[in-house]
Amino acid sequence: MRRLVPIVLTATIAMVAAAVITTPHAARASGAGIATASPSPSSGARWTGTGAYPAVIALRRLDARYVRGISDPRVGFDAPGLVAFAYARAGRTVPATWSGLLTVGRRVSMKDLLPGDLVFFSRRAPRVGIFLGNGAMVTATRKLGVTIVAGALERNDYRGARRVLRAPAPIAAVGRFAAVVARHYRGVPYVWGGASPDGFDSSGLTMYVYGRLGIALPHNVPMQLAQGPVASLDELRPGDLVFFGRSAAGVSHVALFVGGGLVVHAPHTGAHVRLARLSAFHRLFAASRPAAPAAATPSATPAAEPAQ
Repeated sequence: MRRLVPIVLTATIAMVAAAVITTPHAARASGAGIATASPSPSSGARWTGTGAYPAVIALRRLDARYVRGISDPRVGFDAPGLVAFAYARAGRTVPATWSGLLTVGRRVSMKDLLPGDLVFFSRRAPRVGIFLGNGAMVTATRKLGVTIVAGALERNDYRGARRVLRAPAPIAAVGRFAAVVARHYRGVPYVWGGASPDGFDSSGLTMYVYGRLGIALPHNVPMQLAQGPVASLDELRPGDLVFFGRSAAGVSHVALFVGGGLVVHAPHTGAHVRLARLSAFHRLFAASRPAAPAAATPSATPAAEPAQ
Protein backbone atom coordinates (compact mmCIF):
# COMPACT_ATOMS: atom_id res chain seq x y z
CA MET A 1 0.00 0.00 0.00
CA ARG A 2 1.44 3.37 -0.99
CA ARG A 3 2.21 5.67 1.91
CA LEU A 4 0.72 9.14 1.85
CA VAL A 5 2.92 12.21 2.24
CA PRO A 6 2.49 13.82 5.66
CA ILE A 7 0.65 17.12 5.50
CA VAL A 8 3.58 18.95 7.07
CA LEU A 9 5.80 18.10 4.09
CA THR A 10 3.31 19.33 1.51
CA ALA A 11 2.42 22.65 3.09
CA THR A 12 5.45 24.40 1.64
CA ILE A 13 4.76 23.06 -1.85
CA ALA A 14 1.04 23.79 -2.07
CA MET A 15 1.66 27.52 -2.44
CA VAL A 16 3.33 27.16 -5.84
CA ALA A 17 0.35 25.66 -7.69
CA ALA A 18 -0.60 28.91 -9.40
CA ALA A 19 2.90 29.39 -10.79
CA VAL A 20 3.50 25.87 -12.11
CA ILE A 21 4.57 25.23 -15.70
CA THR A 22 3.75 21.68 -16.78
CA THR A 23 4.81 19.52 -19.69
CA PRO A 24 4.05 15.82 -20.31
CA HIS A 25 6.81 13.28 -19.70
CA ALA A 26 8.91 12.71 -22.83
CA ALA A 27 7.58 9.66 -24.69
CA ARG A 28 9.56 6.44 -24.67
CA ALA A 29 11.25 5.50 -27.92
CA SER A 30 8.39 5.26 -30.37
CA GLY A 31 9.63 6.67 -33.65
CA ALA A 32 8.39 9.91 -35.21
CA GLY A 33 7.33 12.73 -32.95
CA ILE A 34 9.75 11.92 -30.14
CA ALA A 35 9.26 14.51 -27.39
CA THR A 36 12.25 16.56 -26.33
CA ALA A 37 12.97 18.98 -23.54
CA SER A 38 12.98 22.61 -24.55
CA PRO A 39 16.18 24.62 -24.11
CA SER A 40 16.85 26.28 -20.81
CA PRO A 41 16.05 30.01 -20.91
CA SER A 42 19.58 30.70 -19.75
CA SER A 43 21.35 28.57 -22.37
CA GLY A 44 23.44 31.46 -23.68
CA ALA A 45 25.96 31.78 -26.45
CA ARG A 46 28.77 30.69 -24.13
CA TRP A 47 27.75 27.07 -24.81
CA THR A 48 27.85 27.42 -28.60
CA GLY A 49 31.14 26.09 -29.93
CA THR A 50 31.94 23.95 -26.88
CA GLY A 51 31.77 20.18 -26.59
CA ALA A 52 29.00 20.54 -24.03
CA TYR A 53 26.62 21.90 -26.66
CA PRO A 54 26.40 18.66 -28.71
CA ALA A 55 26.13 16.74 -25.43
CA VAL A 56 23.10 18.79 -24.43
CA ILE A 57 21.52 18.21 -27.85
CA ALA A 58 22.09 14.45 -27.52
CA LEU A 59 20.62 14.43 -23.99
CA ARG A 60 17.46 16.07 -25.30
CA ARG A 61 16.95 12.90 -27.37
CA LEU A 62 16.96 10.53 -24.39
CA ASP A 63 14.84 7.41 -25.07
CA ALA A 64 14.77 7.92 -28.86
CA ARG A 65 14.90 4.47 -30.40
CA TYR A 66 17.92 2.73 -31.85
CA VAL A 67 17.99 2.29 -35.63
CA ARG A 68 21.19 1.07 -37.23
CA GLY A 69 22.74 3.40 -39.80
CA ILE A 70 20.27 6.21 -39.10
CA SER A 71 20.74 9.78 -37.88
CA ASP A 72 17.20 11.13 -38.03
CA PRO A 73 15.22 12.30 -34.96
CA ARG A 74 11.98 11.30 -36.69
CA VAL A 75 13.16 7.70 -37.00
CA GLY A 76 16.00 7.02 -34.56
CA PHE A 77 19.75 6.82 -34.17
CA ASP A 78 22.64 4.49 -33.88
CA ALA A 79 25.58 5.69 -31.76
CA PRO A 80 27.63 7.37 -34.52
CA GLY A 81 24.42 8.79 -35.97
CA LEU A 82 23.53 10.38 -32.64
CA VAL A 83 26.97 12.00 -32.45
CA ALA A 84 26.73 13.26 -36.04
CA PHE A 85 23.23 14.66 -35.42
CA ALA A 86 24.27 16.44 -32.21
CA TYR A 87 27.34 17.99 -33.79
CA ALA A 88 25.42 19.04 -36.91
CA ARG A 89 22.93 20.87 -34.69
CA ALA A 90 25.93 22.52 -33.03
CA GLY A 91 27.19 23.70 -36.42
CA ARG A 92 29.95 21.14 -36.96
CA THR A 93 29.76 18.40 -39.60
CA VAL A 94 31.32 15.08 -38.55
CA PRO A 95 31.09 11.58 -40.06
CA ALA A 96 28.22 9.31 -39.01
CA THR A 97 30.46 6.25 -38.73
CA TRP A 98 32.65 4.93 -35.92
CA SER A 99 35.76 4.78 -38.11
CA GLY A 100 35.13 8.25 -39.50
CA LEU A 101 34.73 9.78 -36.06
CA LEU A 102 38.10 8.32 -35.07
CA THR A 103 39.71 10.81 -37.48
CA VAL A 104 38.09 14.06 -36.31
CA GLY A 105 39.47 16.49 -33.76
CA ARG A 106 42.52 15.58 -31.72
CA ARG A 107 43.34 12.65 -29.51
CA VAL A 108 43.04 13.06 -25.73
CA SER A 109 44.07 10.66 -22.99
CA MET A 110 41.65 9.14 -20.51
CA LYS A 111 43.10 11.21 -17.66
CA ASP A 112 42.50 14.43 -19.63
CA LEU A 113 38.88 13.71 -20.62
CA LEU A 114 36.43 16.58 -20.25
CA PRO A 115 32.65 16.83 -20.86
CA GLY A 116 31.88 16.83 -24.56
CA ASP A 117 34.80 14.64 -25.66
CA LEU A 118 34.05 11.61 -27.85
CA VAL A 119 34.85 8.23 -26.25
CA PHE A 120 35.28 5.03 -28.26
CA PHE A 121 34.78 1.37 -27.38
CA SER A 122 34.93 -1.85 -29.35
CA ARG A 123 34.38 -5.45 -28.42
CA ARG A 124 31.56 -7.29 -30.17
CA ALA A 125 30.65 -4.10 -32.00
CA PRO A 126 32.20 -0.58 -32.13
CA ARG A 127 30.51 2.07 -30.01
CA VAL A 128 31.00 5.78 -29.51
CA GLY A 129 29.48 8.23 -27.05
CA ILE A 130 29.75 11.82 -25.86
CA PHE A 131 31.49 12.03 -22.49
CA LEU A 132 29.49 13.74 -19.72
CA GLY A 133 31.99 13.60 -16.87
CA ASN A 134 32.21 11.31 -13.82
CA GLY A 135 32.56 8.24 -16.02
CA ALA A 136 29.21 8.73 -17.81
CA MET A 137 28.47 9.12 -21.52
CA VAL A 138 25.40 9.59 -23.70
CA THR A 139 25.14 7.10 -26.56
CA ALA A 140 22.64 4.89 -28.38
CA THR A 141 22.31 1.15 -27.69
CA ARG A 142 20.22 -1.55 -29.35
CA LYS A 143 18.38 -2.33 -26.12
CA LEU A 144 17.77 1.14 -24.67
CA GLY A 145 18.00 3.54 -27.59
CA VAL A 146 19.49 6.92 -26.67
CA THR A 147 20.60 6.55 -23.08
CA ILE A 148 23.21 7.50 -20.50
CA VAL A 149 25.78 4.85 -19.68
CA ALA A 150 27.46 5.21 -16.28
CA GLY A 151 30.84 3.68 -15.51
CA ALA A 152 31.80 3.87 -19.17
CA LEU A 153 35.53 4.25 -18.48
CA GLU A 154 35.57 1.11 -16.33
CA ARG A 155 34.84 -1.06 -19.37
CA ASN A 156 37.72 -3.19 -20.64
CA ASP A 157 37.00 -2.34 -24.28
CA TYR A 158 37.87 1.38 -24.08
CA ARG A 159 39.71 2.38 -27.26
CA GLY A 160 40.41 6.09 -26.89
CA ALA A 161 38.94 9.58 -27.07
CA ARG A 162 38.87 12.61 -29.37
CA ARG A 163 38.19 16.29 -28.69
CA VAL A 164 36.30 17.88 -31.59
CA LEU A 165 35.37 21.18 -29.93
CA ARG A 166 36.91 23.02 -27.03
CA ALA A 167 35.74 21.74 -23.66
CA PRO A 168 33.93 23.89 -21.06
CA ALA A 169 34.50 23.93 -17.31
CA PRO A 170 33.42 20.48 -16.01
CA ILE A 171 31.33 21.81 -13.11
CA ALA A 172 29.26 24.10 -15.34
CA ALA A 173 28.86 21.38 -17.98
CA VAL A 174 27.68 18.63 -15.62
CA GLY A 175 25.22 21.01 -13.97
CA ARG A 176 23.82 21.89 -17.39
CA PHE A 177 23.50 18.19 -18.23
CA ALA A 178 21.61 17.59 -14.97
CA ALA A 179 19.16 20.38 -15.85
CA VAL A 180 18.48 18.81 -19.26
CA VAL A 181 18.00 15.32 -17.81
CA ALA A 182 15.67 16.63 -15.08
CA ARG A 183 13.48 18.36 -17.68
CA HIS A 184 13.17 15.05 -19.52
CA TYR A 185 11.21 13.57 -16.60
CA ARG A 186 8.50 16.22 -16.47
CA GLY A 187 5.15 14.50 -16.29
CA VAL A 188 6.31 11.50 -14.23
CA PRO A 189 3.89 11.01 -11.30
CA TYR A 190 4.83 11.82 -7.73
CA VAL A 191 5.30 8.68 -5.63
CA TRP A 192 6.29 8.88 -1.96
CA GLY A 193 9.64 7.10 -1.70
CA GLY A 194 9.91 6.88 -5.51
CA ALA A 195 13.26 7.11 -7.26
CA SER A 196 12.65 5.86 -10.80
CA PRO A 197 10.83 6.98 -13.96
CA ASP A 198 7.81 5.06 -12.64
CA GLY A 199 7.48 7.72 -9.94
CA PHE A 200 9.60 10.21 -7.96
CA ASP A 201 9.51 12.08 -4.71
CA SER A 202 11.60 15.24 -4.53
CA SER A 203 14.89 13.75 -3.31
CA GLY A 204 14.32 10.64 -5.42
CA LEU A 205 14.22 12.79 -8.55
CA THR A 206 17.45 14.65 -7.77
CA MET A 207 19.17 11.42 -6.68
CA TYR A 208 18.15 9.69 -9.92
CA VAL A 209 19.18 12.57 -12.20
CA TYR A 210 22.64 12.92 -10.69
CA GLY A 211 23.02 9.15 -10.39
CA ARG A 212 22.66 8.86 -14.15
CA LEU A 213 25.52 11.34 -14.47
CA GLY A 214 27.80 9.33 -12.18
CA ILE A 215 27.27 11.39 -8.99
CA ALA A 216 25.77 9.54 -6.02
CA LEU A 217 23.31 11.35 -3.75
CA PRO A 218 21.39 9.92 -0.79
CA HIS A 219 17.60 9.51 -0.99
CA ASN A 220 17.00 11.99 1.78
CA VAL A 221 16.54 15.77 1.63
CA PRO A 222 18.62 16.83 4.71
CA MET A 223 21.37 14.37 3.72
CA GLN A 224 21.53 15.81 0.20
CA LEU A 225 21.96 19.28 1.67
CA ALA A 226 24.61 18.03 4.11
CA GLN A 227 26.58 16.36 1.31
CA GLY A 228 27.06 19.76 -0.36
CA PRO A 229 29.09 21.54 -1.57
CA VAL A 230 27.22 24.71 -0.62
CA ALA A 231 26.20 27.07 -3.44
CA SER A 232 25.25 30.73 -3.14
CA LEU A 233 21.53 31.45 -3.43
CA ASP A 234 22.50 34.71 -5.14
CA GLU A 235 24.56 32.95 -7.83
CA LEU A 236 22.60 29.83 -8.77
CA ARG A 237 23.74 27.83 -11.79
CA PRO A 238 21.79 25.20 -13.76
CA GLY A 239 22.06 21.91 -11.92
CA ASP A 240 22.19 23.42 -8.42
CA LEU A 241 19.84 21.93 -5.84
CA VAL A 242 17.66 24.30 -3.82
CA PHE A 243 16.23 23.31 -0.43
CA PHE A 244 13.17 24.51 1.43
CA GLY A 245 12.59 24.57 5.18
CA ARG A 246 13.51 26.41 8.37
CA SER A 247 16.82 24.74 9.25
CA ALA A 248 19.44 22.37 7.81
CA ALA A 249 17.92 19.44 9.68
CA GLY A 250 14.38 20.55 8.90
CA VAL A 251 14.51 20.96 5.11
CA SER A 252 11.65 18.90 3.67
CA HIS A 253 11.78 19.52 -0.09
CA VAL A 254 14.41 19.83 -2.80
CA ALA A 255 14.23 21.06 -6.39
CA LEU A 256 16.74 21.25 -9.24
CA PHE A 257 17.47 24.69 -10.68
CA VAL A 258 17.45 24.70 -14.50
CA GLY A 259 18.10 28.39 -15.22
CA GLY A 260 15.89 31.34 -16.05
CA GLY A 261 14.45 31.46 -12.54
CA LEU A 262 12.91 27.97 -12.96
CA VAL A 263 13.25 24.68 -11.10
CA VAL A 264 12.16 21.11 -11.83
CA HIS A 265 10.70 19.26 -8.86
CA ALA A 266 8.36 16.48 -7.74
CA PRO A 267 5.82 18.39 -5.62
CA HIS A 268 3.39 16.13 -3.72
CA THR A 269 1.00 13.21 -3.96
CA GLY A 270 -1.44 13.59 -6.84
CA ALA A 271 0.94 15.82 -8.85
CA HIS A 272 3.64 15.19 -11.44
CA VAL A 273 7.24 16.28 -11.95
CA ARG A 274 6.99 19.82 -13.26
CA LEU A 275 8.64 23.15 -13.91
CA ALA A 276 7.91 25.94 -11.45
CA ARG A 277 9.10 29.46 -10.80
CA LEU A 278 11.57 29.59 -7.94
CA SER A 279 10.16 32.97 -6.87
CA ALA A 280 6.83 31.29 -6.05
CA PHE A 281 8.33 29.12 -3.29
CA HIS A 282 8.45 30.13 0.36
CA ARG A 283 11.10 29.21 2.93
CA LEU A 284 13.98 28.87 0.49
CA PHE A 285 16.75 27.87 2.88
CA ALA A 286 19.94 26.88 1.03
CA ALA A 287 21.48 25.53 -2.16
CA SER A 288 24.13 22.97 -3.05
CA ARG A 289 26.15 22.18 -6.17
CA PRO A 290 26.49 18.39 -6.61
CA ALA A 291 28.41 18.88 -9.85
CA ALA A 292 31.32 20.38 -7.90
CA PRO A 293 34.20 17.91 -7.37
CA ALA A 294 33.67 17.52 -3.63
CA ALA A 295 30.29 15.93 -4.29
CA ALA A 296 31.40 13.55 -7.02
CA THR A 297 32.05 10.69 -4.62
CA PRO A 298 29.76 7.86 -3.45
CA SER A 299 27.36 8.93 -0.74
CA ALA A 300 26.32 7.15 2.40
CA THR A 301 23.65 4.46 2.23
CA PRO A 302 20.24 6.13 1.68
CA ALA A 303 17.96 6.40 4.66
CA ALA A 304 15.37 3.64 4.98
CA GLU A 305 12.60 6.21 5.38
CA PRO A 306 13.47 8.96 2.85
CA ALA A 307 12.48 12.53 3.54
CA GLN A 308 10.38 13.40 0.47
